[in-house]
Amino acid sequence: MSELHHLTDVRAVVFDVGETLVDETAQWTRAARTAGVTPFALMGVLGALIERGEDHRDAWRILGVDPPKRGEQIGADLYPAHRSPA
Repeated sequence: MSELHHLTDVRAVVFDVGETLVDETAQWTRAARTAGVTPFALMGVLGALIERGEDHRDAWRILGVDPPKRGEQIGADLYPAHRSPA
């Protein structure tokens, strides 16, 4: 059986988007400043929560601030290596 035949059985492809294909730095920095905490504090708490397998949304509670409003979303800035050539 050829390798090409195996590709026809593929039903889905999943990408690890955050910090792999998408640079979320500007959006998380904006969210931190809006909430009144430093980006460094937010990133530190986020990193610890993710490392422990906990919900990243708990960062706001741990920092003692309200989370950003639902209308404020983390956007998608592709890293330069993943952008289409202009």
